[in-house]
Amino acid sequence: MENYIESILERYVIATLDNPTRYLVFQNGNVSFTKYISRATKTAGIKTAQNIRNEFYICTGESNIDLVVLPIRISYEIVREDVVNEGEEYELLS
Repeated sequence: MENYIESILERYVIATLDNPTRYLVFQNGNVSFTKYISRATKTAGIKTAQNIRNEFYICTGESNIDLVVLPIRISYEIVREDVVNEGEEYELLS
């Protein structure tokens, strides 16, 4: 199996210092937490993430949750395989 990197994105997520880590999800004006980083709200800039974190504290009045802004890297790769979907073979177009 070969991988070809198509794109790499630098993003930021907001996370708790809990164990296990929980990630902030901001959707439709509602805030929640998830244990899955893939579902976390991601921002393109650190300032935006810091602003969201600060607004969380202001809007909720919460002071018992420690939130940090974490840089992450998301990569999209094209995977070349010989077999797909449980034995279905296919030909790569060149």
